[in-house]
Amino acid sequence: MIFSLRKTVSVALLASTAILPLSTALSANAAEATPVAPVFSGETLRGEALDFKPGAPHDKPTLLVFWASWCRICMAEVPRLKELHAERSDSLNILGINLDKTPANGLNVVQKRQLPYPSIKDGDLRIADQYDVHGTPTLYVISPSGEVLYQSNRLHRAIKFLDSQKT
Repeated sequence: MIFSLRKTVSVALLASTAILPLSTALSANAAEATPVAPVFSGETLRGEALDFKPGAPHDKPTLLVFWASWCRICMAEVPRLKELHAERSDSLNILGINLDKTPANGLNVVQKRQLPYPSIKDGDLRIADQYDVHGTPTLYVISPSGEVLYQSNRLHRAIKFLDSQKT
């Protein structure tokens, strides 16, 4: 699995060298190499520890969804995200990154709308900064090997990209 949930209260932070923001990786030699998705650890809105480690062999792509409870477009895309999870959970991981400063607001959305995929807390924008997120929603398609394949600000475009990758 490309990300794993750990049943602990503490959040393990990566103790490796600093990760450059994705924009730095993109601007370095965008024509020569596909950027690699930054790894991160954190706590989900439901209180579970989560590690995102792109590059797990023989896994499936991951759709990262940066969202907030106050974002009307994000909330409008929730029904389609739930459908996408139901239709493709065998071939696609979905991981939400909630940008609410108050995690209770994000948890309220998760509970009321019954989101079937995990959403990690990022009120301090630590993860968003690594991915160079400037607004919500922002979606990234990450390959099983950890490459950033696609970025968009609309779900229908990300789905169109995913459909174009089917062999």
